[in-house]
Amino acid sequence: MLVDHLRRTALSDTELAGAQVTTIRLKLFQIAARVVTSVRRIVLHLCSNYPYAELFRRIVARLTEPATPRAAPT
Repeated sequence: MLVDHLRRTALSDTELAGAQVTTIRLKLFQIAARVVTSVRRIVLHLCSNYPYAELFRRIVARLTEPATPRAAPT
């Protein structure tokens, strides 16, 4: 369910928009990264030769941008 929601929201208009759950898991979730935590943020240091780094950054940007407010029904 979570991956399906991710596919519909953050992966639309990307190369993984129609990908299967297994493909999304292999390309986005099972990655080599160093996780650094501080009081205010969590930083992922991706491997320099990770082939989907730019796609990963775009997806994270889509997920962390503030939601646009919906207009009230009239």
